[in-house]
Amino acid sequence: MSPTAVARYAFILVVVGMASTDDPQTTTATTTTTTTTLKTTTTPKLIYLEGNDPIVKTVWPLHGPVAGGTIVTITGEYLDSATVVLGHIGALQTLERSDSRLVVVTPPSNQSGLVLPIRLTVDNFEPVFVTYFKFSYLPNPEINSIVPTDHLITGGTTLTVTGMNVDSSASPQIHLTRRLTATNSDSVSTTDNFDSSLSCSAVDQSTLVCVVPQLNLSTSFQENTQSCPVAPGAVSSLCASGKNGVDRADVYIGFQFDGFTLYSNIVTRLAAIKINFYSPPTIDVMSKVIGFIPVEQTSITIKGQNMQRGCRLSDYSAWIGWSRCVSAELTDSSFTCHPPEELPLKNNSDTSCSKEKQRNVRLTIGFQSYHVACLEYKKPYIGILEYIFMVFLVIPFVGFVIIFAAMIHRCCTLGDPKSLQQPVNGNNGAAEAQNSAYLNMHDDDDGYGHHNK
Repeated sequence: MSPTAVARYAFILVVVGMASTDDPQTTTATTTTTTTTLKTTTTPKLIYLEGNDPIVKTVWPLHGPVAGGTIVTITGEYLDSATVVLGHIGALQTLERSDSRLVVVTPPSNQSGLVLPIRLTVDNFEPVFVTYFKFSYLPNPEINSIVPTDHLITGGTTLTVTGMNVDSSASPQIHLTRRLTATNSDSVSTTDNFDSSLSCSAVDQSTLVCVVPQLNLSTSFQENTQSCPVAPGAVSSLCASGKNGVDRADVYIGFQFDGFTLYSNIVTRLAAIKINFYSPPTIDVMSKVIGFIPVEQTSITIKGQNMQRGCRLSDYSAWIGWSRCVSAELTDSSFTCHPPEELPLKNNSDTSCSKEKQRNVRLTIGFQSYHVACLEYKKPYIGILEYIFMVFLVIPFVGFVIIFAAMIHRCCTLGDPKSLQQPVNGNNGAAEAQNSAYLNMHDDDDGYGHHNK
């Protein structure tokens, strides 16, 4: 029992046994209230009395293959003295233990479809603490095919696995081993192994999507790659002219489903599967700044060579500053995408595009990244013809509006009776007589052309 548990839990030593008639031992058991003398053969036993019960907050994952080997992580409080018990199977092996975290591994099961409760004990003593979590044993996976079979040496391309029960593991992985055999200056063969694993994602029970790891081969090897016979057990073999002869890289691929290792080397189960690896495409880097006018343009095109060899449109992603350029079309010599209409935020780590409205165009193919160009957002350009047309169109229109407004204003002024009360040419008497006659005439008008009498 851990020191923390000793401080946390209180226990009492109880002495039990059969009375002895021959020279019995005398043992004194003391409590806080009484002292009793018993003639017994001593047998100590620890009984849990009180303390902080373990608290379980999360358990993940809650399923795994019947082959076992599923790593289950439990988080909570007061877990440093707890043991995980899985249904009728019993206590699980603990890989990591702390006050807030337990990591255990599931054993194999001889039956799929079992749903077992997860319980805890404290230092293997009673009582047992029941949680609300349950673990399910699912059938072991089965792989039928792998597509596509063309990928990049630099990795990062997508591979799809189809079969049955491929979702039985919550953490499936693709594992790649590259074995490089090279000849040194003394004509002695040397071997260099490289291992890499990446997580896969289950789409459903029959589909698993993985990203192919890189082979970790030098640029010179990639540039001089040539075909050669595939080694036994390998999915691919690549050869290249080295300094002292032909260097050879053999590639092995497998899939791990927790403790289920039947497909740790895919060729041992599916001998027909072969995968081709190619050097990454060559991308044309543009030295000039690309002008982009959002109201007139909707896409940009990046040129290159072998742009479909070993990769597909789904393996491409383009970024302008911090915004994505939406992939649209891929040919063997070009990639087209749609930039954002608004000027994106600038990537502070990019120093290649210095002007305020310039943004770095970055292209990623799998794990390979390229700086392609600087894209400058511009306003629409008005040419000399457009300017002349605008001048001859706008000036007459403005003049017409001014004249029309003046006519309206004059009409309103002449129709206002108060305007007639103003003196004209200093002849106050004539003006007053005229205004008086005008007002008297309108006073008799009822507004409908009839005169009141």
